[in-house]
Amino acid sequence: MSGNYALLDAIAGLRWVRRNIAAMGGDPSNVTVFGQSAGSYLLNKLMISPLAKGLYQRAIAESGADMGPIRTDKGMGVLADAEQGGIAFAKSLGVGSIAELRKLPADKITASEFPGLPKVYGTNQALPVVDGYVIPDDPYTLYARGRQAPVPLLLGYNEDEGEFFESPTTAAEFTESVLKDYGPFADQVLRLFPATTNEIATRSKARLGAENAFGWQMWSWARVNAQTSRARTYFYSFSSNYGNGHGSELPFVFQYPFGGPWNDDQREIGRKMAAYWTNFAKAGNPNGGGLPAWPAFNPNTTSVMLLGQKFESGTMPDLPAHFLMDTFMNAKRGAVTMRDAR
Repeated sequence: MSGNYALLDAIAGLRWVRRNIAAMGGDPSNVTVFGQSAGSYLLNKLMISPLAKGLYQRAIAESGADMGPIRTDKGMGVLADAEQGGIAFAKSLGVGSIAELRKLPADKITASEFPGLPKVYGTNQALPVVDGYVIPDDPYTLYARGRQAPVPLLLGYNEDEGEFFESPTTAAEFTESVLKDYGPFADQVLRLFPATTNEIATRSKARLGAENAFGWQMWSWARVNAQTSRARTYFYSFSSNYGNGHGSELPFVFQYPFGGPWNDDQREIGRKMAAYWTNFAKAGNPNGGGLPAWPAFNPNTTSVMLLGQKFESGTMPDLPAHFLMDTFMNAKRGAVTMRDAR
């Protein structure tokens, strides 16, 4: 066994809770795991890890998953590739063994770009890999086979996650990148994410990046989980008049004001969202306490629970992009298999 130590740390933490929480007044049989962004990616893996079986009873995941094809920039890496990357990483630091790595200053390790390792695009953050032990297979396959933990799942994303990551580009640069990344699907992608001006291309770049990292990923996770899990799935799309970028739902979930005192509308959004999350943590169902009804997600419909500006079941935003990305991902998935990685 090698790698995935952050996931192993999280599992060790859940085991600690199982052993010790009763002494602090908690209930070891009533545990909810909750994560946003990287935390949501982690939950996406915890739910399919046999090592985490039985350590929690509910899961809340906000904006982050790996449901794309393995060994691509849309999905997870694999152990064999990561081990070769580890060798390249050690060589980049001028050492040739784990023992020598352990003698290096910590800041030299953390400052590395981790050459060859699967990592978050544009960062030096190394990612989990399919290793056959902590993560037995790629997430999409395991969820599709019903191999996930049979626990209620509340998950979703924000309507404009990309506004948090927006960076300038030109129409020519964005068009070239789409042609390179999407091949025969490029024309369809550019119709949904146009590049008619530099300003429009900049927005499209942010929106397309968010669709790849959050929108399609969360929709795919919700859809596949709802099809195969014995427990219910609750899926949301968040939007508000106070920002819809990555993480913009968190102040309302935790009810902490941002940017000055809240107005009455913000307080009401926070009250409802905190109540939904609390209800779910208590009983695996967000409903109750006079809140607008939140139906369990049905993957055969186009409905989703709208939170923020509205609190009602409605048509899912971004569906054309989700369907197009699903077609693209399935085509890409057909070209890459676990056999290739062994």
